[in-house]
Amino acid sequence: MFSILVFTYLLEFRPFVDPAETKIDVYNELWVMISTNLLFLFTEYTPVEARFKYGYVYIALFGFAWISNIAYQIITRIKEHYRNKAIQKVK
Repeated sequence: MFSILVFTYLLEFRPFVDPAETKIDVYNELWVMISTNLLFLFTEYTPVEARFKYGYVYIALFGFAWISNIAYQIITRIKEHYRNKAIQKVK
């Protein structure tokens, strides 16, 4: 429920100055909503063998989200570094 409110807030008000930050935050909230909706697969109502298969999928989805966030941060920092280096050259 709270995640839906945060998601709506991000889409409605766009609180970040940089549009890329808003996009990555919306992406993260979307992943939170997807992952919490998949948690019912790990209850007693799901067979044990299926839970293990769903667990691997869940870990893969989490890993993809984690790697994409790390890649975004690395790319952003590299761009900032070269932008600052170019500004220093001009001065």
